[in-house]
Amino acid sequence: MRNFPFPIAAVSCIPIVFIAGCNQNNGPSQAQVQESLKAQLPSYSQLESFQIKKSENLGTETEPKIQSRFKASLRVSEDLFNTTVSDDLNLISHPLADKTKFIEKTTSEGEKIKLYGLSVSEQYEDTWKTEFEFEENPFRELGTPREKYKERTIVKGSDEEKKYKQELEQANKKFRNNAVSTLFSREHKGYLGQSYGQIPFILNFTSYDKNSGNIEGTISFENGFMRKIKTVKRIQGKFSKSKINFTTTGFITGKEKDTWGLGTEYSINMNEQWPRQEYLIGSWKHPGKPDGALAIELN
Repeated sequence: MRNFPFPIAAVSCIPIVFIAGCNQNNGPSQAQVQESLKAQLPSYSQLESFQIKKSENLGTETEPKIQSRFKASLRVSEDLFNTTVSDDLNLISHPLADKTKFIEKTTSEGEKIKLYGLSVSEQYEDTWKTEFEFEENPFRELGTPREKYKERTIVKGSDEEKKYKQELEQANKKFRNNAVSTLFSREHKGYLGQSYGQIPFILNFTSYDKNSGNIEGTISFENGFMRKIKTVKRIQGKFSKSKINFTTTGFITGKEKDTWGLGTEYSINMNEQWPRQEYLIGSWKHPGKPDGALAIELN
C-alpha cells in the first residue's frame, strides 16, 4: 500500500487526533474514527459517508493498536483551481502582471470523491490517537480554493480575462500619454548605446505642434578633455501614429569639436513602452556607424 502525502497538512498521514470513548478494550468506535478523519479533511471537502470494513489489533490487550480498513465518500463544497498561463503573450509579459495569477477550474463544486485506506488507532489513557493512510491520494490534482491564492487571480478564458486585458491596455495608454507629455515639457538626460560604451546626452524639445505633430528642439553632447566642451545640435521631426522620429539638422554650438556631423536619426515607438519604465527606449542610426539603442530618462 502506498503512503501518499496529505497536501493540506503536508504530512504522510493525517495528524494525531485524540477522541475519548467508552469501548476502550475493543478500540475506537466507527463514529470516533469518522470524527478523527472529518477533523483533518481539507476545508473544501465534506464527509458524506464513512464505513469501516474490517479491523484487527496489531498490538496487545494492554497496549492495543487497532488497524482498520475503511472507505469513505466526500463532497467538494466549492470550485477548485490550479495555476496556468494566459494564451495572450502580452498579458504574460506585462510589467503589471507580476502580482496576478491565471487559474483554471480543475474541480467543480458538488463533485464526489471516494476514499479508501487504513486507519491506525493507539490508546493513550482514555483517548485514542488515530492516523490515516490512503491507497491513492485523491487531493493531489483537485486544486485549491480561489481565496487561498495570495495574488490577484484571473480565470483563463473568462470575461475576467477580457476585462483584465482592457485594464492593462488602459494602463498602457495612460503611461504612454503621460510619458509623451513629460518628454515634450522639459529637459531629459539619456544615452546612446554603442558596442564600446554609452554616449550621454541632454534632450530638450522646445516645440510640439499637436495639430501637425511637428517637433523641434536640441540635443547636447559633451566633448573634449574632461567633457568641458559642449556640442549642441538642432533636431527636427514628427510625432505621428505613436512614433516619435527626429533628426539632427544643424549646429548651434561646438561644431569644431564634433566628430559625427549631422543626420543622426532617432526613433521611439510608444507602443513598445510599458508602465514602470524609467526610460523611454528607442533606437538611433547614423551614416557609417552601426545602429544602436536610445534611452531617455523619464524622471
